[in-house]
Amino acid sequence: MTGDCHVRFGERLAGKFRWPTHLDIVIDREALGFGGENAPEQAPSRKQMTKRLKALKEACQQCISDQIQPTLIESISSDLSDTLEWSLEPDPDDPDEQTLLLLNPTAFPEQAAYLRRAVKIEMGARSNTEPVASVEITPYINEAFPELLAEPGSEVRAVRPERTFLGKAMLLHEETFRPEARKKQRRSMARHYDDLYRMIQAGVGDESVRDLGLFHRIAMHRQLFFRYTWVDYSTLNPQELQLVPSAADLPAWQADYESMQQEMFYGDVPTFEEILEEVADFQNRLNAG
Repeated sequence: MTGDCHVRFGERLAGKFRWPTHLDIVIDREALGFGGENAPEQAPSRKQMTKRLKALKEACQQCISDQIQPTLIESISSDLSDTLEWSLEPDPDDPDEQTLLLLNPTAFPEQAAYLRRAVKIEMGARSNTEPVASVEITPYINEAFPELLAEPGSEVRAVRPERTFLGKAMLLHEETFRPEARKKQRRSMARHYDDLYRMIQAGVGDESVRDLGLFHRIAMHRQLFFRYTWVDYSTLNPQELQLVPSAADLPAWQADYESMQQEMFYGDVPTFEEILEEVADFQNRLNAG
């Protein structure tokens, strides 16, 4: 399955400024038998599409449990000492049953207040993987001990940052529609604002919205594969994209960001006010056309 998995570029980008919250792996739908005329978006009716999405979810779950989890366990076992305690188990909090938790050995005696003592490997087959690029990733330990690893770098196929940026922007737009009854504590959600801020400053934001075709393809894909009944998808366009949270929701986002700061961010850390100012300026320019 190695050639049929892609890494989300956003998590790789985030590693330059904060600890990534998880590994985000996209499994190619074609590898699961849902490409071409069998693709969910090619279904002749909404009912048939829903049926295909359910079958895709089940196929992805089976792929993870029957292939990916055993392969990872075998690989990790061969690299770690028998005296170390670790496990790779399904995440009980994932309703889609497509996430694994690697409970790994640690040198820290106490549990962190915010970060989980586990590597979260979040997988799925609904996301698109185009456009994609080959990138090299290196572990943090190589920066401190460059002689420790014989082969510190690994090349992976990663979703390009333009797609990641638009996906995160549309996710935050959808959050502005979330009904009060469906709201829950936004743990780790504020990272999306930090990612937008960094990518806007790097020029990725402006580059993303120049490609209107990509914008509309992602908007349509979200409507088909990640549809929420409470979102008005007619507003998912450059002129109406809403990235800044409402005044009522702002305290929850602010609290989540401040909780993340101590354990997840390093280097020059902006305030949440600075982040929202940058995001709001981008939103205003985008809405104005």
